[in-house]
Amino acid sequence: MSSNSQRGTRDAHEILQNRTQSNNSSMDRVTLRMPEAQLDSVEQLVEDGVYPNRSEAIRAALTDMIEDHRGTVPALDPRPQRR
Repeated sequence: MSSNSQRGTRDAHEILQNRTQSNNSSMDRVTLRMPEAQLDSVEQLVEDGVYPNRSEAIRAALTDMIEDHRGTVPALDPRPQRR
């Protein structure tokens, strides 16, 4: 097994442990694949203290993406709040 495969297996195991230990039941799990270079960049942001963990880094990127598309994708526009 290559070191990258071992790292991926170890990381996947750690992610599953963290998810299992999470007390935040309002979040759903999502599994995704990404190029190694992207994962390395995300991990560097975490190591540099920009984000506390990979999940937060990816959530921030998704939040930015959704905000960028508001106004152009009608389904993303905020719904009026009920009174």
